Amino acid sequence: LANFLFSNKVWGAQLIEIGTAPHGGAGIIEHLWLYDYLLASGARICADGVSDSHGGELIADPVPGTAEQWNFVSWIRNVDFASSPADLVQALRSCGVSFGNPFYARGGMWIRTATDSAGSYLQMDLDGVTPSAGFYVVEGEIDSTGTSHRPVYRQYQSKVERGSKPRVGGCRPSFVRLEAWASNRPMAFSNIVFLPGSPNP
Repeated sequence: LANFLFSNKVWGAQLIEIGTAPHGGAGIIEHLWLYDYLLASGARICADGVSDSHGGELIADPVPGTAEQWNFVSWIRNVDFASSPADLVQALRSCGVSFGNPFYARGGMWIRTATDSAGSYLQMDLDGVTPSAGFYVVEGEIDSTGTSHRPVYRQYQSKVERGSKPRVGGCRPSFVRLEAWASNRPMAFSNIVFLPGSPNP
């Protein structure tokens, strides 16, 4: 499916639902892998999350197997109820989107990159995420040749601590995202950030 989507340039889509109910035997892990595949192959696309319950209740601890099981929402960075449609679209186009469970991650989970003398690192805004969550970095290399391929990970679910500054970056361009889990329960998924390649590290 990932190869098929990439081969068709994802039909020009700039946003893809990743945080969603299981479909066709694929759950959140498979949806995230599909997203990583598209990014690693060179697609510039952002991810969001939706409840997909179509009128069901939004509850903190839904019963597994019910329509309310996947109660994801999306947060859009730097906008509020007074923001114009143009501001909303611009925020979405810049991948200023994170998603997760609104009862355990309030206001989203955000990352950005910064640099110091040793190279690039992540600045993480985790204030709204439940204290019970563990945090995991995913970083994959980006191939700009336009060839469809499985992701090559520099880091895959590398555990990081709250308040730390995880190192990222390398010779090739990369994408970075952050996941928050409480045991096997998905809590939140950050916006995506892109890093240029740097031979210095």
